[in-house]
Order: sequence, then structure tokens, then C-alpha cells
Amino acid sequence: MDSVVKRKRVVLSLKQKLDIINRLDQGEKASALCKEYNVGKSSILDIKMSKESIRKYVSSFANTENMHFRKTMKTSYNKELDQAVFDWYLNMSHKGQILSGPTICDKALEINSALGGSPDFKASCGWLKNFKFRHGIVNGNSICGQLNRNSFTEKTNKSDKASATNTTNYVVEPKSKPSVKKKRNVLSLKDKLDIISRIDNGEAVSCLAREYNVRQSSVRDIKTNQNAILNYVSSFSSPDNVYFRKTMRTASNRELDQAVYDWYLEKVKNGEPVNGPLICDKALELNKLYSGSPDFKASSGWLQHFKSRHGLLFSMNDYGVDSFDDLNPEDLCPDIYSENMGTNSSECDNIYSYENYDCLPSCDVILNVPEDDNIPGENKSMLSSIHTELLHAFDTVLNWAKNQKKCSATDVINLLKLRDLACEKEMSVAFSSDDSEVISRKVDSVGDEKRDESISVQSMYEIDRCAEWIRSHNFSKVALQFPDNLLGDAMTVALKLGEIISGQVFVLGDTSYGSCCVDEIAAEHVSADAIIHFGHSCLSPTKRLPVLYVFGKQVFDIEDATNCFKKFFPDVKSRIILIYEVMYSYYIDSFLEKLREYENLVVSQLEIPGEDMKGLISSETNEHFLPVTINHRYFLLPDESTLNDYKAFYIGTRIVTLTNFMLSLKNSLFYSYNPVQKLARVETLDVNKHLKRRYYYIEKAKDANIIGILVGTIGVSKYMTIISHLKELIKQAGKKSYTLAIGKLNNAKLANFSEIEVFVNVACIESSLIESREFFQSIITPYELEIALNQAREWIGDYIADFAQLLPGAAKYVPPIQNKKIDSDVSLVTGKIRHVGMHASTDEKDESNCLVSRDEMIVSDLHSKAAGEFLTQRSWQGLEQHLGETPISIVEQGQKGIASKYEDEEINKAPNM
Repeated sequence: MDSVVKRKRVVLSLKQKLDIINRLDQGEKASALCKEYNVGKSSILDIKMSKESIRKYVSSFANTENMHFRKTMKTSYNKELDQAVFDWYLNMSHKGQILSGPTICDKALEINSALGGSPDFKASCGWLKNFKFRHGIVNGNSICGQLNRNSFTEKTNKSDKASATNTTNYVVEPKSKPSVKKKRNVLSLKDKLDIISRIDNGEAVSCLAREYNVRQSSVRDIKTNQNAILNYVSSFSSPDNVYFRKTMRTASNRELDQAVYDWYLEKVKNGEPVNGPLICDKALELNKLYSGSPDFKASSGWLQHFKSRHGLLFSMNDYGVDSFDDLNPEDLCPDIYSENMGTNSSECDNIYSYENYDCLPSCDVILNVPEDDNIPGENKSMLSSIHTELLHAFDTVLNWAKNQKKCSATDVINLLKLRDLACEKEMSVAFSSDDSEVISRKVDSVGDEKRDESISVQSMYEIDRCAEWIRSHNFSKVALQFPDNLLGDAMTVALKLGEIISGQVFVLGDTSYGSCCVDEIAAEHVSADAIIHFGHSCLSPTKRLPVLYVFGKQVFDIEDATNCFKKFFPDVKSRIILIYEVMYSYYIDSFLEKLREYENLVVSQLEIPGEDMKGLISSETNEHFLPVTINHRYFLLPDESTLNDYKAFYIGTRIVTLTNFMLSLKNSLFYSYNPVQKLARVETLDVNKHLKRRYYYIEKAKDANIIGILVGTIGVSKYMTIISHLKELIKQAGKKSYTLAIGKLNNAKLANFSEIEVFVNVACIESSLIESREFFQSIITPYELEIALNQAREWIGDYIADFAQLLPGAAKYVPPIQNKKIDSDVSLVTGKIRHVGMHASTDEKDESNCLVSRDEMIVSDLHSKAAGEFLTQRSWQGLEQHLGETPISIVEQGQKGIASKYEDEEINKAPNM
């Protein structure tokens, strides 16, 4: 007996159900219809019982032809909204207006808001698809502007014909072939602009997706981000570059990138020619001006990305010629060409002509320079600049050639080979320079604290105030500390003070640590009685010598800053805190006069060491305001309010200072104003992402067995106390610590201590946070080490930059738990088990003479990590011994003399003398 085969479930469309109803009304039997449609008899009877509801439902369709696709009669969850949108759709269709999917979605959102619907409602693609199915709407002319009725009719006729002919057996079409994964297609900005324009004209998303070979979700994303795309393209200097640019990625250093681009626009506006080398040089200059990363290099890759980001395409007008064939080598590098290649100009006439490229004798003619080994040391720096200029010149040629239809792929490949040769020459010179180049190299001192020519020395450094302070305290020896950027005025200030006072004046420069801290050690070398600190300061307290802080003055446009402030905060009742760098404190009173209508504006007060800032707050004010201290600033807040309730407006140029405040006030929205650039913007630092990275470093500190304590300051008060506190904390956690005093940090110094797994930097609030990823091991702050090793301190996402707040007696001090047990948990970094804690040693003497107390049954604890295991984890374990494999060597005569001159060296060098 054959086994019973289960019938496959068949779902009939509304068109088929209507046919069944009509045929039943004409007297046909249900059993015959069951065989024809391959369904059960109960299904036919259900259709007969529901014929009135089916006919009523189909009568509401805008297009009856869609009954071929609709199979169910499900209604919308929100019937009122669904009916309102459909009524609006019918009204627009009767008027002959073209409706698109996005238009229906926008109207649905509008009607939902008018009806007071759910705030979570989203007119998504799925909702639009279900809406069209419910009401029988196809992608016809009334909804997308394009209707292929021929294909639709042909498909319908085929379906009806198949239903009529198959009277005994139900034919099931075979399954389609497995789908092939679509290759990802990245559209250019030009394509995205075309898609936005065509969607606005009413074209369907599905049609555009097929045409551009992308998914419909990609087209909808382009529509959603159309404002961002239009704003980004509008900043292009050349509209032709939308053909090549595909993404809207921003630079890692947005401030530098925007500054270079503003400079470029100004040059173009003034009609001055700009090329690649000029942009790179200006980028290096501005990077120093804004205290950027010392590792920044304006390389060819950076220039290419900069041009791509801003849509820059250097034309031949930048070199003063009309066509590319008229461009000569001396137009690209006029100074270098006239000195080094002028005599061979006849051989290089056609170098930049793609039509005659094959006529070139060889690449040696193009880079006709002497060998590097035969060049004197004083001329190698000039040769390096020659290769750099040629490299930038080839980049310009390549960019032009890629955009020319006449240039074939072979021409571009040949130019790429020439460019690679220039790059090799540049690298060979860079790696073969001698010691004399380092001595003769000139370093420009460019910084954001450089005195403006409009400000006199007398006003900038407050000479009269300094002299009065010295005379009032009867100091005989005074040290003047200048940052590197202000050392140019040090001699003038010292001479002016020497003419007024009777004591001695000494100039301090090149501090061992950050210039923002007072260098008391250097002052003690000259037995100074006091220090006058000029320029930017972190306001960290000192402990040895009295200090006078002279912050200086920088150019500050009060009117422009006021306009930017009012643009950001049009509501005068907004809660705002004003934070400013110390060098702009001179203008704050005048700036506040312009903002008197802002009644909820809170201004930060500088916590200057040696001055009683709390005494400036009257007792009457204390009754209604509460002082809050963050990063050596006072904020007077009204009762029952916190800093998280305020928005912040920051005036300054230092990224480190701004970052510290943004981390300390992570719930506040920050706005900044750069007085140098006169640029105001909303700060977009991803604080949560930043804190996640710091939490990763905390987990690495928990895993570490050896921790290095870096002495990043010797002038800040209580730095020895925090070092002792950290040592005790590390000891209680069962780990080892080493204290290192190496001055200013760099990767080469720290790489010498490979056994140390994590470093903790004890420094001022502006130097403790190290964000650079070039270091071999992670560098954390004292607060982060507290979170890692102090089990009593819980991290709730806050950030403390001042290590003094972690000491006993401070507001943020949390005493560690005296845990005598070894706790074990799983590392979130390695996934291995780690051990934290140690047994506390006891001085109590056991009265029993037994070796082991049998009643206590003590089991010895195993150590967590053996020395052998530590040795196997090292990358270098010493020289291989090869015991028994190395033959015994006889004693031989060694070299005679001293390390600087051996006897055999004199013989070898004698002929070359």
C-alpha cells in the first residue's frame, strides 16, 4: 500500500477566491473546484461562507488587477490612520497628481501626528509595503510615475491561462535557483545627487535601485541623508570632483583640516596660485600653531586625502599656464630647476607631454641627480627638498592625467613608475643623512601663544605688575619662566625688569616637563627666591617657592565671539557655563558686558595658586549659590542645580583643556569658539566611545603584574604623596611597581622597559591623559589605576583629572578595602583567570610549637605565576647556549688601544688620510 503524501498547503489569491465564488453561484460542484485549485473541500466551503466579506473587501481596492497578488484580508492595527491615508491617496489620485512612496510615508507621519497617534509609529518600508497590499496599490503611474502595463498584462494572461488549462492536476513551478550574492556597488557623490534629484521628481525607489544596481535600502538611505550630502558637496571648490568622491569621511584632526581648507579658500579668493607643496608646508605650520600631534606628517597620502575630502583638483592655472602641454618642469619647481636642471633643459622638454612619452631615453634623464653617497652632508638637506618637490610634481601630473580622455592606461602606468622612482629617491635621502644635518637643522618656534605684533611687550607681560610684586616682597633673585613659544621675548622682558628692580633676574627655558607647570627645580639651581610664570598655565599648586602668574594677552574679537554666542543660544534663559583659557581672562569682563541679558549664565573662576579664591565669594552669595570645583575652576551654581543641567561654551584653542572638561562634564553639550580662527562650532567628541577605550586600559591594568609609575612632574604639590599612595595600592593588589623619572615622555624611552605591562602617569591635569597610540604599552592616569585596583571605588562613568582629589582628606577619596584574600576573576581582555590581592603579613607569634596545626588543616596557596612562565612569554629570552654543540676555541690576540682609536684602525685609515 502506498504511503499517504501530505498535500502541500496552497494559499489562494483574492482573484481566485472571487472566481470560486462566481462559479459556485453558477452551480458548479465544490468537489470539482477542490481538484482544480488543489485545496480541501473545507476551504471551498469557507470561501462560500465568507463571500460577502470578500466582495466588500475587494470593492475598496484602488486597482482591481492587484487581486492577483493579495491573498489575505488583514486590516491595519491602526484602522483610523490607515483609512485616513487611503482617503487622502484616493483624493490625490482623482486629481491626477503623481504620488511616490516617500510622499505617502511623509503624509502618514503627518496624519498620525494630527490624530494624536503613537509617538513610536514609523512609516517604514515594511509599513508602506503592507499599506499597498491592503489597498491593492501597485507601482503604477499613480504611485511611482512608471508603469509597465504590458509586462503586467502578459503575466496576468499567463496566470489565467494556466488556471484554465490545468483541470485535473495542480502544476507547481519548480524552485528558483539559489540567489547569487550581489556585488557591493559603491556610488559616487554624483550618482547620489542624481538619485536625490530623481526621487524629488517622483521616481520610484525600486526603479532607481535596479538602474544603479543597489538595494532599495541604499536608495532610501541616500534620500534620508540628502541634506548631509548636499551640504558636503556644496563645500567643494570644484564641482567636477563629485564624479570621483564616494564617501563623506572627515579627517582625524578636523580642526587642522578645516584650518588648512580655510587658508586654501583665502588664497584662491585672492587669486594666488596654490599647489601641493604649498599646502603641505602650510599644514605643518598650522599643526604647530594649534599644538597638534608631533608625529603629524604632511605626506603625499595626506595631501591626496585632503584633496579628495574637499574636492580639490589643481588645474594648470595654478601654475600660470593654459594647457598641460605648455607646462615646463621649471613651472613646477622653479627654484630647484634653475639651480640643478637648467643646463639639461633641452633633454626634458617633452617630459610632461603624454604624446611623446615613449620618446624619452630613460628615467635617469628625469631624475638626473648625483648619487647620494657622493653628496656632502651640508647639501643633502637641499637634495631632500629636491626629491620632495619632484614627488609633489608627479602627484600633480598624475591627478591631471587620470582626468584626461586622451591619456591611455599605459600612459598613467608609466607616470606611476616615474612617481615611484621619485619616492625611492626621497626615502634614500631621508635614511642616509649624516649627523651634521641634525645640528644645522632649523626649528621654527610657532605656537598659539606667540605674541601678536599689535600687543606691546609692556602690556603682554605686565612689566609694572611684576616689578611691584618683586618690590613688595623684597625678592633678590627672581626666575622668569617662559614657554618655548615666548622665549623670543625673554631677553626684552628681563632687561626691562632689570632696569626697574634692584635684584637679579634669571630666565628659565626648556623645562624638563610640561611648560604649563612651574619648574621649581630649575629655579632652585640658581637659588631663586620666587618665580614669575608667563603664558598658559594648568594652575596646579606648588609647594616650595612663591609664584606670580602672568597669563599674557591674545587677540580676542569680542564682537565676533558675542555674535557666535548669541547664535548658539538665542534663548536668554538658557543655562550656560562659560569656560575660558587663562590667556583670555583679560577680556572676560568686557565679554560679559555684552551678555548681561543672560540671567542663567555661570562664569568659571580661575583657581590661581596662592590666591584665596574662596574669599572672593561673599557670605551673602553663599546663601544662594554653591561653589563647585573642576580642573582648578570654580563654578557658583544656584541651589538644587548641578553642572549636568548646563550647556558649556568654551573659549580657547587647546584641545587638551577642552577634552578634560568634556570628560569631566560628560552629560553637558559643549560649544567652542576659537579666537585665532574666529571659528565657532558644536563639539562632537564621542565621550562614551572615549570612556570605553579608557575602560579597556583599566582592564589591562587589572591584568598587569608589573606596573611602572612615571614621574611626570616634580613641581606640582603632593606629587610624592600620590606616588606613595599608588605604590601601596599596587602592593595591596599583589603586584610589583617601579618608579621611573625620565622627563618628557616618548616611545623610545618607554620601550626600554619591556617587562612593565602598564604605565601610570603622575602629572598635572593637562599632561596626565595620554591619548597617543604610538606607545608600546598603555599609559593610564592615577584615577584609572584606582578604579582598577581599589575594589571600594566603583566607576560610574565619571572622570577625575586632578590626582590630589584621590588623596586622604579630599572630596573624591575612597579608602581601599583591606582584603586579606586573593580574589580571582576572568579578564575581559584575554579571557584568562587573573588573581588580585595578597596575604597580609602578620607579626603575631604562634604559641604552639607544632609545624602545622592539624585542627586548622591549612592548605598552602599556590602562586599565580611562576618565573619560568614569565620567561617563556618574553619575545627575547637571551642567547642560545648550544651546550655540547659549540667547539672549544683557542685564545687569540685581541685589539690594542682604546675604543676611539685602535692600532689596526690607524693602519687601515692611513692611505685615506
